[in-house]
This record gives sequence, structure tokens and C-alpha cells, in this order.
Amino acid sequence: MPRIGKQAVSLKKMTEMLESTQWAREFKRDQLERLARHMDAYRYPTGSLLFQEGNRESSMGILVEGHISIDKNARSEELQVLAKLGPGKSFGEMALIDGEPRSASAHAIEDVLILVLTADGLDSLCEDAPSLAIRLLRRISKMMSQRLRLTSSRLADSLDTDDS
Repeated sequence: MPRIGKQAVSLKKMTEMLESTQWAREFKRDQLERLARHMDAYRYPTGSLLFQEGNRESSMGILVEGHISIDKNARSEELQVLAKLGPGKSFGEMALIDGEPRSASAHAIEDVLILVLTADGLDSLCEDAPSLAIRLLRRISKMMSQRLRLTSSRLADSLDTDDS
């Protein structure tokens, strides 16, 4: 994610922001505080491009405020909206894990506040708190698996429709 919009936020505030998301259910407060040490907060105005499909940026974001659109360039040269996400949702996990180019773009539908974990932040978390890093990676893996199952189901449904 681009470095524009970076916010100076205290560790206490970062932890409170994490607590306001669905991620809080998976972790204790002290774990959220430790995780927050390895993240940065970014604010983007409506219409901002958070990241571009094809770019190599190894980071994921957790929305604290606002809504974003995840878009993919279609064969018809039109943007396909893959998802609209709101507070508490995360995105960009694949790029964080595999370091490959972004598979889609993300745009701010309205002003957003995002917590960002970069690959460097994940690496430092692994050194600082290995068991917490493993727990985080398991959480990300589970989320990616659920999304893949949903995508597979949708693909199968669309193939059934095409045969009719």
C-alpha cells in the first residue's frame, strides 16, 4: 500500500482500533497490543486508490472506518467489483503471504482508516512473538481457505448455469 496518508497513532489507540474489528475475537488484549506494534495506520479520502492490480506490495489491511471496493480488470476492459468491504474486514492477505503481484485493486468508496501489516512487520512479529505470529498466520490461512471455498462454489454454480 502506498505510504501516503500514514497517521501517527499511539500504541494504545492502535490496540483500541484492532479491538474494534472482528480480529479482536481471535486474540487477547495483550496479543492485540503486541500485534499493533508491528502495524501502521493509514487514512485515505474517498476515491483514493489503496493499491493497484499487478503491483508488488506485500501487505494486508484491516478496515477500521469506511468502506472500500475490491476491483478486478475484466477482459472487456471494465472493472468488475469483486467485493465491497466495511469496518472490521481485512483484505490483501494473499499479497502478504505469497509476495506475488496484487490480483485486484482497492479503492476507497468513502474516507477510510486502515491498519496495515507489511511483510517486514510480519517478519518482525515472527521474531518478537513466534507463537502469536503462528496464530495470526493460521487466522489468515483459515480466512483465505473460506474465501477459496466460496469462490469454488460460485464457479461451480456459474458452470452449471452455462450448461443449461
